[in-house]
Amino acid sequence: MIITHTRTTTIITITTTTITNHRHRNHHDRRRRRHHHHRQHHHQHHHHQHHQQQQQQQQQQQQQHRRRRHVHHHQHHHHQHHQQQQQQQQQQQQQHRRRRHVVTSSSSSSSS
Repeated sequence: MIITHTRTTTIITITTTTITNHRHRNHHDRRRRRHHHHRQHHHQHHHHQHHQQQQQQQQQQQQQHRRRRHVHHHQHHHHQHHQQQQQQQQQQQQQHRRRRHVVTSSSSSSSS
């Protein structure tokens, strides 16, 4: 999890927008983030188009991040934050894959 530190930090930039409303909530549920990330699962369903863009942004930000690796300490601040966000993003990617299946199945029926 922490391996992706450089990567997670980039996520902060994006997720902060989504997390602003329940940002202090995360601070509180830091210890029981397992429950928390279940709750957020529904939340993501909502922002379907959103996280698609977030994924693209992330890649761009990752590149910028490599240059800014020196500002590492700055992100240390929100360490707990982006760890939770990281989980969210992994879930969102899985949801995408599930939806992809729907596309393939419909295209296969059209094929036959």
